[in-house]
Amino acid sequence: MNYLRGHHLICLHFFTGEGYDEKYIRNLKRVLKMAHRDGIIVQKNTDDVCAACLHFSEKKCNYNKNSDEKIKCLDKLALKLLSIEIGSKVNWYDLKNKVSKIFTEWRDGACNKCEWLSTCESTELWKRLNSP
Repeated sequence: MNYLRGHHLICLHFFTGEGYDEKYIRNLKRVLKMAHRDGIIVQKNTDDVCAACLHFSEKKCNYNKNSDEKIKCLDKLALKLLSIEIGSKVNWYDLKNKVSKIFTEWRDGACNKCEWLSTCESTELWKRLNSP
């Protein structure tokens, strides 16, 4: 079973095989495979994705000075939009349907300042959800 934090419940749907380094990418692929097969338990704060990130230390994101606080805000927004609580068990396919329904609100509230935006915009899912 995977443990994922709020924003990863949305962002992983746009994963294209890119990441910070090979260790991180391998972990993302493993996490996605398990999520499809076993589902997800919603985690507060750091999760199975964070564990392999080169910016993860001292139980928080150290990408930059304010990254941990910003990520916690993204997590809260994601959980609110998805109507999911910490500790919930969710099915990947049910989650994908929810992401489709809240996509515009997520894009407008979270994606505009994200460094991964161009990667997400290149996916078929993004293009489909972003079409008029």
